Amino acid sequence: MHKLKNNIWKYPFLLWIIFFVVSNIASRTGGGTNEYSRLATMRAMSEQFTFKINDYVDWTIDWAQTPDGAYYSNKAPGPMLLGFPLFFALDKLSGLNKKEIQSRKMISRGKGHAIRPNIPGPTTRSTLALLMQVLPLACLVGYIAVQLAQSGYSLAGINFFVLAALAGNTAAIFANSYFGHAFSAQFVLAAFYFYFKRNYFYLGICLGIAILSEYTAALFMPIIVAGIFFEEKNFKWIKSFVLGGIAPGILWCWYHFSATGSIFKVTAQFQNPMWQNMAHEKNNLWGIFAFKLNGSIFYELLIGNSRGILFTQPWVFLVLLAPFLLMLKHDLSSLKRLSFVGLICFLILLIMNTTFGGWHGGHSSGPRYLSMFFPACGLLAALCWDKLPRWWQAMAWFGLIPALILRALIYGSTTMAHDHKALWPFLWSFMQGGGSGNGEMRFYLFLGALLILAAAVLFLSKQKTPGLT
Repeated sequence: MHKLKNNIWKYPFLLWIIFFVVSNIASRTGGGTNEYSRLATMRAMSEQFTFKINDYVDWTIDWAQTPDGAYYSNKAPGPMLLGFPLFFALDKLSGLNKKEIQSRKMISRGKGHAIRPNIPGPTTRSTLALLMQVLPLACLVGYIAVQLAQSGYSLAGINFFVLAALAGNTAAIFANSYFGHAFSAQFVLAAFYFYFKRNYFYLGICLGIAILSEYTAALFMPIIVAGIFFEEKNFKWIKSFVLGGIAPGILWCWYHFSATGSIFKVTAQFQNPMWQNMAHEKNNLWGIFAFKLNGSIFYELLIGNSRGILFTQPWVFLVLLAPFLLMLKHDLSSLKRLSFVGLICFLILLIMNTTFGGWHGGHSSGPRYLSMFFPACGLLAALCWDKLPRWWQAMAWFGLIPALILRALIYGSTTMAHDHKALWPFLWSFMQGGGSGNGEMRFYLFLGALLILAAAVLFLSKQKTPGLT
């Protein structure tokens, strides 16, 4: 305990991290059919040693049916494969419950076998999210923040990063449900950090797991590789990068060959027909992507009031502006390249999102298909912070404040907002009339805690902090 007090005095931003963990433990919302799709796969792995969810497909509408008639989750497998050891232990423990035993039923598949038809309970689901998303993301952000502090980066920029990464973006709101967005976001964040540190082995691991967890993260690969080449001006780094990617690559091959018969096919190619809402388009991919740019979708994702970045995390726009401001500096070539890599990654992800039939993400309190990039945006802000003008820093804080208020509002309402309604009014109405009735209390407690912690962090940051420059 004494060591923790000393660390908080030295690194006051740790208070935000503790708050993030505690608030996620104190209140949790489920992920519905999205979460159940992954749970169905892990239950099938646990009980039947298969990726097929034939006996559990009634849990979810997020399934894919391959040509052989078998059902699989339509999700990328990373959260399922890496979360399985923990899920297996939790699931076996929960299976000792008498009610669970009595609810098992026999399914004929040659030799009869018992399955558990019930969706894993809230204890299993919340523990899985806590140990695979909440704590890892908190530890990663804390580790990076301490490393930046020890390297002399300003506490203002580090505090901004910690708050933005843990509370001021769409990925963070899904940390305590197994949607998978927080899972992939933590590896994208780690990938950008190791890219910045020029540790290409760990970059290979993290980027590989990000792609295994969110297929669209593959769009980052050529951009990051090009950025490394311009940074290093040689190919010596490739060996370390490839070695890091071997383990995620093996998992990719194992899962996709088992499910589709090819390492070059993904289950998303065989989506539930209800999600193939672009099949009518002449130039489409798998019935879910259409190769055309839609200006109205760009508008909605950027500044629309139901999913737009402007209404959910406007600080991101300031980070995307940073590379152009850094162009005025002549001694920051590496930082400029990193910020431009981030900008291009975002633009490619944005374009992809506009071509997707379900671009809005269904019931979601923010642009969830863009969300895996947002915590990394917070890191880019911290790295650029001291090199950018004061007006930019002030505007960045100004853009983070509404994102934090929205987080409090979501905390008091739901992560799963309606996809065709203005976000803020919907969440406010939901908070007042839905749920358990204590939404307003959670909203004000969250805001109050933020204000108290802000005062404490500001006070501690102004004290002498031995070991920091």
